[in-house]
Amino acid sequence: MRLRGKLLRLFLALIVLVSLSCNRESRGKPVKEGSTDHYEECIVEKVIDGDTIVCSGKRVRLIGIDAPESTINPHIEKQRSLGDVETIIKIGKIAKKFVKNLMPVGTRVKLEYDVEKYDKYGRVLAYVWLPNGEMANEVIVREGYAMLLTIPPNVKYEKRLKKAFKRAVEERRGLWGM
Repeated sequence: MRLRGKLLRLFLALIVLVSLSCNRESRGKPVKEGSTDHYEECIVEKVIDGDTIVCSGKRVRLIGIDAPESTINPHIEKQRSLGDVETIIKIGKIAKKFVKNLMPVGTRVKLEYDVEKYDKYGRVLAYVWLPNGEMANEVIVREGYAMLLTIPPNVKYEKRLKKAFKRAVEERRGLWGM
């Protein structure tokens, strides 16, 4: 019961964060308009956590989602509404395990870029398409293992991800059912 309350507080905090981020100035490197370099195939080498993978040597941050941290790092403070560090890491490891099962090492995926190709940390920003044609970002949110994190201008699938998130919360899937 305590975890549900913490997850609800996180959800509310993220809504505020997303609202604030809509006004934030973009810091990434834009993809040139008219470029055909919006897609790239790669092979999953490692799942770092519920929203970040290593694919053919590139650190890839999945656009539009935010999973709980699975290790102690500076970003964990942004998720304190979930509870103490131990709780955040525990649910972060659950999300990471889900993504490892969704995209095992060796899986060939397709990266789709939006307006910006890199974030301020130098990570590639992408929508990750699975071999079965599903978008991993959407599956992770729909099954309840990540929240929304919309950061303009990368909003191509924002409505789709919002719909998946709403479904996960309503159906108490994944972390929302704990």
